[in-house]
Amino acid sequence: MRWALSDRMREIAERVISAPQDIRTAIAFETQVHQGQIPGVIDARATLTEQELASDPTLFVVSDPGVFPLTLRNQVLAWTLREAESLTLAAIRRHRLGAEQEWIHSRAALFERAARTRLLREVMLSPSGRRRPGGAAIRDAKKSMSPLYQQAMEAMELFERVERMKKRRFANCWLPRSSQSLKIGKS
Repeated sequence: MRWALSDRMREIAERVISAPQDIRTAIAFETQVHQGQIPGVIDARATLTEQELASDPTLFVVSDPGVFPLTLRNQVLAWTLREAESLTLAAIRRHRLGAEQEWIHSRAALFERAARTRLLREVMLSPSGRRRPGGAAIRDAKKSMSPLYQQAMEAMELFERVERMKKRRFANCWLPRSSQSLKIGKS
């Protein structure tokens, strides 16, 4: 919970809102078949094959560059913001925090606005964007020169350390202190 309400997560959300141009995209080429018009770069070999198969000399296979927001580092950024928003909203519901706790409601609204930016929304709606990012995504964010992705990667690593610590603490509290504490045998 403290992780979600930390200054680090607030800074990430504020940066996404104030400078959405810092969210990087990749360029992906999309191949399409058009008839009669040529809106992009012609793929000559694919065009000849398509024209021969369809017996239509007006078909052209073209490659159009397009913006592709589904990068590994964007998955890390989107996941950290969505997880922070989810934990904050869960705390509001669990503790029934009302209007007197305005700061936590404003923090939840901040995370929601950041997560609803156009590019991050596209990442979150994709199947890979709904899963927790793996090691490759964290390494990609770590290699990024952008401070936004560096902060998101550090926040995710911190979250994972907190999770491991909670699992260890939970496992230790259920172990018997010694074998003598268990009374086995006849009473």
